Amino acid sequence: MFPIFRYPKMMADAIFETLGLLVHLTFIETDAQSGRLEKSVLTDFAGDVEKDVDIDEGISIRMAYDLEKYGAVLGLTTTPVPRYTHRIREKGGIRQDNHISTCFGFKNPAFNLAFATLFEESFDQELKLHHVGIQFPDRDAQAKAIHEQARKRGAGYHHMAQIPPSSGVREFLSQAYGDNPLERFFIEYYVPPPGRISSNCIHVDVVHKKPEEFLKRIADISNLPLDLWGERKNGSFGAVYGEEGNINLSIGVRSEYTDPKDW
Repeated sequence: MFPIFRYPKMMADAIFETLGLLVHLTFIETDAQSGRLEKSVLTDFAGDVEKDVDIDEGISIRMAYDLEKYGAVLGLTTTPVPRYTHRIREKGGIRQDNHISTCFGFKNPAFNLAFATLFEESFDQELKLHHVGIQFPDRDAQAKAIHEQARKRGAGYHHMAQIPPSSGVREFLSQAYGDNPLERFFIEYYVPPPGRISSNCIHVDVVHKKPEEFLKRIADISNLPLDLWGERKNGSFGAVYGEEGNINLSIGVRSEYTDPKDW
């Protein structure tokens, strides 16, 4: 694998394996001079490869090559490429200068664009994955999911946090990317407090040195709604959000990487 794509592919696998989702990705780095010659390419599925879904990987590939051939050499282009909509009309591809990232597999095409934006930003490791959060209706369902994840990937350490107790119970598993034990993210298993209605919510939190600016970028590109609430200790600055089938999905951005055991 080309080094520039190592981190975004690890991040994609970590997110989508955890959530039980499958997408197809294509990453291209062109030369900086002409912007039309490939230096490196990766095209592959990411996530739960055992999931029984029918994804046309050719769509993410064609989006990427449309961007390579017709996208602006400098600046931002998204799919469908303006003036070339006769080629492919799908949303899910982004080109920023000589970096191209496409994602295909979501029912809601806005999330194809949102995650393509997220992965493109991680080509140069400007962005890190912090945690993936999943909400459960009760402690039994939470415990079952934790046990299954630990069986599949190994638990790392396991930490329970009630911050504060009135906010519900959050349990965290520390997980490694691939085979590198030093590169880790967290999985948050959340049960809301008694009396609060449980909904099918999942979220992804990433770390960026300019969280508000990057959130606005994701919102502008994907057209997902954006909520900003400002800096919070051990929390995100805000989130973009929307519906993905029967799931309420959001992407949050925080300014620093902190360990839940230190919260």
